[in-house]
Amino acid sequence: MQNNLNAQNELMSRRLKFAKVGMLIALLSGIGQALNGSMTGIASGLWPFTDPSYTVITIVICSFICSGLHDFFSGCWILIWNKASRRSITEYIRLLKTKLGWLLMVGALLGGPVATGGAAAATYLCGPTYSLAISGIYPLIGVLCGVIFLKEKLTVRSGIGIVIAVAGVLIMSFSPPSGESFPYFTIGLMFAFLCAIGWGTEGVFAAYANDMLDPNISVGTFRSFGSGLFMLLIIIPLVGLFGGVGAGKGFEILGEAVGQGTPVLIMVIAALGGGSSMYFFYQALNSCGISRTMCINITSSIWSIPICLILEAMGFMEYEITTRAIIGAVVIVSGSIVALAKTDQQDLVSLRKGN
Repeated sequence: MQNNLNAQNELMSRRLKFAKVGMLIALLSGIGQALNGSMTGIASGLWPFTDPSYTVITIVICSFICSGLHDFFSGCWILIWNKASRRSITEYIRLLKTKLGWLLMVGALLGGPVATGGAAAATYLCGPTYSLAISGIYPLIGVLCGVIFLKEKLTVRSGIGIVIAVAGVLIMSFSPPSGESFPYFTIGLMFAFLCAIGWGTEGVFAAYANDMLDPNISVGTFRSFGSGLFMLLIIIPLVGLFGGVGAGKGFEILGEAVGQGTPVLIMVIAALGGGSSMYFFYQALNSCGISRTMCINITSSIWSIPICLILEAMGFMEYEITTRAIIGAVVIVSGSIVALAKTDQQDLVSLRKGN
């Protein structure tokens, strides 16, 4: 009897440690996302990705080019890490032959072309403030989908904490545009909401499939290379074709960006942050659950403050801390503390009903 009790205590101790490590990994995901967002913003503001003469279709194409390059280069960074971790390239090929692998592809397309592309387009069309505010509701969508489809547990306190954290994002980023003209403002809002749906639902597909797959391989296969190539080779030509500017318009802009050099180089650096963010995000989903992972990941809004200050000091961008940003950061931290405060150990390690 005593041996059984000791074994149960040891198992609980290990599972608890696993969940706590998952929360730390989710935090690293948020930091990586903040670096990624800051660097991507610099790259997307350079020619040929931006030009006052661009129509809305050309703006959307440029947004998708940036997103496609980001995901592709993220895949390169993740491949390097996986090779250094002694993971064979044959594991990538093996994943392509599984049904769960293709389920991950659905999640990757939601998180890549739909969400990442939508966020980039929204930033161009309605400005970064509204884009961040609306896309920042993705944890609520993700948690709701997790509870409905994966039967994930959600305590009242965690739910309140997530709502508070999302409110902090709204406070931090939502303000009327001033001194700028956004002729395609309404279209931008639609892209931002599409982004929130994509990021929110991606976590559900990834959490389900990665229960039985290696998240390090899945994020390197579909979420990066698969998403990036799909965006560059399929989505961009289709947008140009149906938008009336020609299927080759995107490749023309991409060629100019490669020839320019600097925008692509910055995207490579941004992909280091984005790749690490996706890498840690996929690992954290199955360690501490969708709700906790997304609640911690949303703190990227906070980490962007010191990162942007450093980039401003280095002369790469202009950045100003507003009172609203400080209040929003405090609210986000408060919401995260409420959601992640000490809870019953069984609730922390048993993420789903019937688990």
